Amino acid sequence: MKKVFFGILLAMAGLVSILAVPVQILLMNYIPSAHLVSAAFTLVMYLATALGYWLLMSGAESLPQTQFWHYAGKFSKILCAYNVAMGLLTFVQDLGLFTLNLPTLVSQVLYYITDLGSFFIMYFCVLGVRELQYIARKNLYADKIYKCFTAWVVVRLIASLLTGWLHIGAIGAYVVMLFYYGKAAWAYDKRNPYQEF
Repeated sequence: MKKVFFGILLAMAGLVSILAVPVQILLMNYIPSAHLVSAAFTLVMYLATALGYWLLMSGAESLPQTQFWHYAGKFSKILCAYNVAMGLLTFVQDLGLFTLNLPTLVSQVLYYITDLGSFFIMYFCVLGVRELQYIARKNLYADKIYKCFTAWVVVRLIASLLTGWLHIGAIGAYVVMLFYYGKAAWAYDKRNPYQEF
């Protein structure tokens, strides 16, 4: 379960972006080849996201195979491969070794598909905790995680229709959800090793 939690942090919570951007800005001021630094950081971002999806995939496969964990693992495998491929392609293009410009429509479709895939993985993980709570017969904060997830979705939807200021509320709900997800991961891994599923 901890693999799933760290996978969510890397792949979907933007942890790598938050940490990498200040480092990139700092290095670009001291390294003459700013273009190379930018290309390398883009590759690192894609590979870190792919690592997050790989952790999600392997974590989901190590849990009792319910329908939700099965789909979370399958979607994570696809997005892991996609991020590796896009990272390498972008890196090669940034260095000028190979040029392949996708049409704008194709790029937008790929963006929305991967965004939707990421959303479904999070949804499957949230519902997967509910199933784990029932199977393990332990409090894994499933109701709180589900309520935070629902609040995040609803506030994001309203913010996209009305005003961007509401995104702060969505971020707050997401952070609280991650907090409870982390607590659930540690609580699950402290279960009785002799307990049968």
